[in-house]
Amino acid sequence: DIKKFKLLIEHRGIPTEKELNYSIIKNERDGRKLLKKLKCSPYASLDVETTGLYPWDKGSKIISMGFGFKECQVTIPLNHPEWEFDDHEDWVQELLDDIDEIIMRGKLKLIAHNGKFDTLWIRVMYRYKWDISFDTMLAHYILDENSRHGLDYLSQLYCNAYEYDIPLEEKTGNGPIDRHCKYLALDVYYTYRLYEIFSEMLRKDGEINRVFNKILVPCSN
Repeated sequence: DIKKFKLLIEHRGIPTEKELNYSIIKNERDGRKLLKKLKCSPYASLDVETTGLYPWDKGSKIISMGFGFKECQVTIPLNHPEWEFDDHEDWVQELLDDIDEIIMRGKLKLIAHNGKFDTLWIRVMYRYKWDISFDTMLAHYILDENSRHGLDYLSQLYCNAYEYDIPLEEKTGNGPIDRHCKYLALDVYYTYRLYEIFSEMLRKDGEINRVFNKILVPCSN
């Protein structure tokens, strides 16, 4: 907290995450770059922003989907009203089908925070059955069951992050697309960073690592 206060004074405001390197898919070329990245990466963090908590509500939609890698983040604003992409619906479905094929081959391992929420929405909306290989919420739970496990809290505790939350209406697509996608990018950025931290912590304790991999993650999926 003292270090953060020092940075606030020096920056004269809340600093942004310097290592964030995110992009918004705007055309087919961007989509091909994402597919290439997914094919070449052993891990990717995943997050979706939705219209609510219950995917079976009338009018429910996934507003955006994000993938995080070690050096960059990619966002797909699937149903954001400000997304300008002429005749994109058929191509976006093709892009999602290609992503599904890469994931189902088993070469790409997905990381998420409370991944059962994201994968349930993806299954209901698009019929894809994606499993999570590492869940940072469950990892922290088994490392310290007595603390809070929210992504924002853990990002601040372990990654020295600043508060980056946005209003609920912007998360659900009622606001500027840049702010929405930056928020999503920060989610997958910190999920990936927490994966790096928690996976190392779990490796140091074989017993809880075994429970995590053999019981918690499979049960969540």
